[in-house]
Amino acid sequence: MQWIRWRWLLLICLLFIGGVVSAREIFQGDACFVAADEVIMGNVFVLCEELIIAGRIEGNVIGAALRGTLTGQIDGSVYLVGGQVVLSAQVEREVHFAGLMLWLQTAIPDTFPAAMDSTTTPKIGGSVLSFSLSTRLADEADIGGGLIGVGYQVIVRGRVAGEINFWGSGLTIDGQVGGNVYASVGDPASDGTQIETLLLPFGFEPDLQPPGMTITERGTVQKTLEYSGPVAGQFPQDWQIPTIFNSTANVPLPTAESPETLVVYANNFFYEATILLTAGLLGLIVLPEIFHIPLSTMRHQVVSSVSVGMLAFIISFPIVLMMGVLSLAVLVVLQLLGLSGIAVVLGSLLALMNFGGAGIFYFVAIFVARALVAFAMGRLLLRLFRFSNRAPRRGLLSMVVGGLLLALLISLPVVGWVFNAGALFWGLGSILTTILGRLRTIRETVPAASSTWQTLSAAVVPLPSLTPTPPVNDALLPAQAEPATPVSVSPLALMPPGMTDLPEGFDPDFFDES
Repeated sequence: MQWIRWRWLLLICLLFIGGVVSAREIFQGDACFVAADEVIMGNVFVLCEELIIAGRIEGNVIGAALRGTLTGQIDGSVYLVGGQVVLSAQVEREVHFAGLMLWLQTAIPDTFPAAMDSTTTPKIGGSVLSFSLSTRLADEADIGGGLIGVGYQVIVRGRVAGEINFWGSGLTIDGQVGGNVYASVGDPASDGTQIETLLLPFGFEPDLQPPGMTITERGTVQKTLEYSGPVAGQFPQDWQIPTIFNSTANVPLPTAESPETLVVYANNFFYEATILLTAGLLGLIVLPEIFHIPLSTMRHQVVSSVSVGMLAFIISFPIVLMMGVLSLAVLVVLQLLGLSGIAVVLGSLLALMNFGGAGIFYFVAIFVARALVAFAMGRLLLRLFRFSNRAPRRGLLSMVVGGLLLALLISLPVVGWVFNAGALFWGLGSILTTILGRLRTIRETVPAASSTWQTLSAAVVPLPSLTPTPPVNDALLPAQAEPATPVSVSPLALMPPGMTDLPEGFDPDFFDES
């Protein structure tokens, strides 16, 4: 159901922006197929669960597919969002992919329908940009430009003419790289089998390799290799390429026998303390009342606040990535349709919304949330030491004491990240929980105010009759020294016509519910 909603949403966006124009095709449905002898003039928009392109596309391929197999010829570029895509086509320009798996290989896995007998080899004229869990280049894969990979792993067994930039866990080079290699990798001691287990119900087999930097005997790099990671990578014995390794391993605990670790610890402490104190003191000076509001939630809802903060921080990354990919797809479609003016205006607006929203969220999470935790810790310490609540500048003193204490904990070499993550999740969850609670109160207050108004309206004295009365001349009225005494009128006299001749003893107030 989620896939169907996203498919129709993307289709509506594409139709709304450009409409169905000549020399362009739109494929949508459970299965989309372009035969080997079929030629499509112009760009192709796809929104399919199963995408098979064996023919020739004289344009770009843009859209989304849960599973895709591209074995034909594409004269333009490929912009795809999907689950698992096998690309063995000849692409004239670039390939941009965001999803789970991107395989550049000739062989078609058994999970894909054997609907074509194509023997084309994957050859990309431009660069490849892949935001995916796993990106693999087979022996026959040939990339004329560079490769930018963000995800868990990139395995290169083919040829990359340009440079490689990678941010993730594992990079394996078992082929040829014509340019520089810049990479950030993870710890080989970690295990990626848990990710494979999560993907088993969906029928995806990513075949994840251990993290780290690995250069095989067949792997070559023509220029410089620079990478960072916890441990050094694995290289051939005769490796002679200039290599720069930046270690990200945790430094040992500071001891008197190793004074250099004390210097590192002091530098980290000074860095964290300045961040916490700057954010906290500015918050107390500029918005003192708002800075105190989440403290009650932080105190009474510890577990729920940490859970909410952790969940919100984790899901923020795919949300930001998804919004960026969708915005990029919309702008690409506008450019292809020749609507450059709309693309500039809409691109500026989307950039403001995406970067502005993400910037505010991460600023609050990284700086404000931790400063809020430090402020709460300082208040608790001052209360434990019987510090007077009426002391001047007590709030600022609480921020200073708590900021220094939290900076000491965060800067610890081995376990500091635990305190850092805990403070971030706790503070962020408290802020979000407080905001949600205020919104819920506002929603409940509006109906309550409406019912209160109805009650007050019902209690007001009824308006007089709308029957017009003739004007009264004050000069014809006799002068009265005292107000006239009200005349007692029988209830029967107020009865409408036809109700006056009632039996003796009839009470006209009998049917009055009041």
